[in-house]
Amino acid sequence: MKTILKFIPLDHWILIIVKGKDSKKFLQHQLTININHLTDQKNFLYSCHCNSKGRLLTNMQIFKYKHNHYGYIIRKNIAKIYLNSIKKYIFLYDIQILCSTKSLVGIYADNNTTRNFLLKVLQNSNAFIHKTSLFIDKENIVLKIRTISHNKYFTIIIVNNINNISSYIKYHKISLAYNYDIKLFCQMGYPIIDKHNFAKFIPQEINMYKFHAIDLHKGCYIGQEIINKIYMANHNYNNNKLFSIKIKIENIIPMINDRLIITSQHKLTNKHHIINGYILAIYYSTYNRYCLIQIMAKMTIMHNVNIKILREHKSYALYIQK
Repeated sequence: MKTILKFIPLDHWILIIVKGKDSKKFLQHQLTININHLTDQKNFLYSCHCNSKGRLLTNMQIFKYKHNHYGYIIRKNIAKIYLNSIKKYIFLYDIQILCSTKSLVGIYADNNTTRNFLLKVLQNSNAFIHKTSLFIDKENIVLKIRTISHNKYFTIIIVNNINNISSYIKYHKISLAYNYDIKLFCQMGYPIIDKHNFAKFIPQEINMYKFHAIDLHKGCYIGQEIINKIYMANHNYNNNKLFSIKIKIENIIPMINDRLIITSQHKLTNKHHIINGYILAIYYSTYNRYCLIQIMAKMTIMHNVNIKILREHKSYALYIQK
């Protein structure tokens, strides 16, 4: 196996299963997308699940894998609080919602390399022959996610038994790219919703409209009134922006709970602005001594950006890499 393949453990993600005769109706009344657009075993969609105030409980990749059975992927550390938040709606429907015991792993490689890998470990490579984003073979589920790199995919594989994959990885001495999924999602602009930012943001604030995860023309769902009102008033919702910056690791290592002070200069007026920032996710590359941080901040069209971490009444400058 060529070294261009990256094998990514996805132990920090979990598959949520919704099943039962009312599963479609439940999801249609809860999520920000139109569930009718999900094609059986052919595609997945990005979506959001919000509370009544329009605040994001989780974002997801959701798919239908058989009749009255849906699955979606969320962060594992919010699964418990997420399910507790929505249980008040469940008793109205004939459904079951549970955390799957299936294993999730990721592959990052070009089309041919990924196809060969799937042929070896799943004995089936049809996922990369058909022009679909979802492929299901028996109990195996494959999601094909486009990245910013030309002809490279982030492939999520969901299996009952991971032994075949683990044996193949070990035999071919393929190194594990821990948390590389965070890097890919940061590059894509896909927000990471963890326990530290649970129910804090409106979907428009954190780029979910760029993933076609908000359908403004479907029927009622939880949080719709707030989300549509914000869309009609201001597409960018209070000018908040989600972006990623590559930081050189020197005198301090950024952490999720750090407060950021961002100083930037407006391109048109040349005025300097001081802005508070919020870190959603961090990808650390200790070998190359850099980290990629996903930031939420109130930004306009600016340049000459400087970022400092405020920690224990002291500030530390971060060195931005181009």
